[in-house]
Amino acid sequence: MLISSRLLLLLTTLIQVCLSLVITDSHVASSCIYFLRKRSWQCSTAMGGHMSSSTWMCQCMNIEWLGSITNCIHDYANSTEELNHAYSHIVKRCNLRASTDYDVSEMKMYQANASSYLEDSELFPKGTNVTAPLSIRPSIFKTWYTTFRDYNYFVSMCQRLGWGCVGFWIGVLGLPGIYHYFGHRFVSFEQKQKFNKFFINKYDRVFLGFNRLEALICFVFFVVVLLMCAVNYNLELNAYLYNSWFLTIDCLSFRTDIIAFSLMPVFYLMGIRNNPFQYFGWMTHSTMIKFHKFIAIIFFVLALIHSVIWTDYANTTDGGGYAIWAKDAYFYWGIIGTTVIGLMLGLSIECVRNLWYEMFLVLHKSFAILFIAAMWMHCKTLEFLKMGLSTM
Repeated sequence: MLISSRLLLLLTTLIQVCLSLVITDSHVASSCIYFLRKRSWQCSTAMGGHMSSSTWMCQCMNIEWLGSITNCIHDYANSTEELNHAYSHIVKRCNLRASTDYDVSEMKMYQANASSYLEDSELFPKGTNVTAPLSIRPSIFKTWYTTFRDYNYFVSMCQRLGWGCVGFWIGVLGLPGIYHYFGHRFVSFEQKQKFNKFFINKYDRVFLGFNRLEALICFVFFVVVLLMCAVNYNLELNAYLYNSWFLTIDCLSFRTDIIAFSLMPVFYLMGIRNNPFQYFGWMTHSTMIKFHKFIAIIFFVLALIHSVIWTDYANTTDGGGYAIWAKDAYFYWGIIGTTVIGLMLGLSIECVRNLWYEMFLVLHKSFAILFIAAMWMHCKTLEFLKMGLSTM
C-alpha cells in the first residue's frame, strides 16, 4: 500500500509537470497575424518588433485589421473547433497586450460585418496603409499557413525534449526506489560492497563534493541536455524565418527556453526537504541538494542563452530597438528572472554561503520567491501558464 501511494504521488507530479507544458497556439491565427503585419494599419507611433505591445495596441484598436484577421481565420480554418481556437488566440493577445475586452462572439461579429467590404490584399502592397478589410488569396496564404504549421510542430517537438529531461530525473530518482523495494533481492552482498566502494563511498576532489555515482549522473544529464539543444533543427527558411541568422537564433532561443522551463519543477522539488521524489527514491537530502544545485546551473545557462539571443536581436534594425522591447512586461521580467537566478547561484558558492549562512538562507528564500514572481509575470504575457505556451 505504501509503495502504491508513493508511486501514485510520483506519477501525479510527473503528469502535472507535463500538462503545464502543452502548446496552445493556433497556426491559422499566427499565419494570418504575420501576413497582415506586413501592411500598415494607420499607426501613428513606431511599430515595435517581435511580440511588441505597441504593435498589438495599434492593430487591435483598428477595425480594418479586426475585420481582416477574423475573415482570414474564417476562410482558412478547417473546422469549427479550429475556428474558435484561432479566434480565442486573437482575443487573448488583444486583451493581454492591448488592454481590450474582446470575446470570441465579438470576433465573429467583426467577421460578419467586414465580409461585405473585403478588398484584395494585393491592392495594398507591403508597407502600405490599409483602409479596408482585406481578403487573402489561397495561393498566397498557403505559404504562410505551411510556415506556422511547421513552426508550431518544431516548438511542440522542443516541448517533448523538455519532457525527456523531466523523464531523465524521474528515472534517476525512481530507480533507487525500485531497487530498494525489489532489486536488492537479486544482487549479492559482494556486488553491493564492490559497487559502494567504487561509486557511493568514493569522493574524489575533482568531483567537487559529488561521489562518483552522483558525478556520473550529472555528467550524463549534461550530455543529454547538450544533445537535446543540438538536434532536430530541420526548419527551412520561410515567410516568417526569412534569413539564416534569424532562423538559427529563433529556433535556438525557443529550444533553450522550453527545456529550461521544463526543468523548473524538478529543481524546485529537489530543493525542499520533503518532496515526492525523495520519498520514493530513498535518496538522502544532501544528495538531492547536490542535484538541485547542478540542475539550477544548467537552467541558468539555458536561460542566459535565451536572454542574450533576444537582447541582441532587440538591438538590431529588424528587432526595432532595445528601448521598444524594454517597455514590455515580459521582456523586463525576463531580465529580472535571469538576474535573480544568477545572484542565487553566486550566493550559493560554498565560501560565500559559509561566511554568512543565516543571511544566505534569508536571501536565498527571498530571491526564490522573487524568481517565481518574475517567471510568472514573464510567462503571463506569453501565456505560458495553465493554458500552455504561446510563441506568437
